[in-house]
Amino acid sequence: MKYFITATDTGVGKTYVTASLIRFYKSKNYKVKAIKPIETGCVKKGKNLIPEDASLYANLTGQSLDEVCLYKFTTPVSPYTASKLEKREIDIDKIKTHVNTVYEKLVKNYKDKAVLFIEGAGGLMVPITKSFMMIDFPLLLNAPVILVSSLRLGTINHTLLSIEALERRNIPIKGIILNNALGLNTIAESTNESILQELINIPILYVLRRDEQISQINL
Repeated sequence: MKYFITATDTGVGKTYVTASLIRFYKSKNYKVKAIKPIETGCVKKGKNLIPEDASLYANLTGQSLDEVCLYKFTTPVSPYTASKLEKREIDIDKIKTHVNTVYEKLVKNYKDKAVLFIEGAGGLMVPITKSFMMIDFPLLLNAPVILVSSLRLGTINHTLLSIEALERRNIPIKGIILNNALGLNTIAESTNESILQELINIPILYVLRRDEQISQINL
């Protein structure tokens, strides 16, 4: 199985959730791999660019950094903006081929105990090129979406808008993971889950409290 992990916005803990999913499925004896096709805001060390998120995944899965991340940029902006500023084009077909190759090999070797998590950058409408947005990846890669949303104030609006954008494009949504990344405990954090459940017909797969790890989930 493979899933595209995206978020309602930047800074809602998409990477934290992805890492937690990796840990959970490894604990259940799955062979887990991760791909973050593009990472911006990388740190330059000598001649190398170090992508923080992709490095975390590589450490968790045992993959090479180059297998996890194809495009690394220093500028902490959208991939399209970074590619323009750093004068390096992003090849969407190259990403598609890479993801398919990794997944096909994974399934061939581990069959129904194989899982690949593909993490996007930022929210759904983040541009990758002038004509290709983050939201275009799930259909291109044939990967249902896991939508990460915050528990904080504003999440109902952001979540509903994200769902509407996905459904208008007929993109399958596996479910939503709500993440209390800020560790707040306001009325919003205590009511957003139940209100969302009233408003949508998409399952809420898990609610992560601050510093918690996923302990049980069924994808």
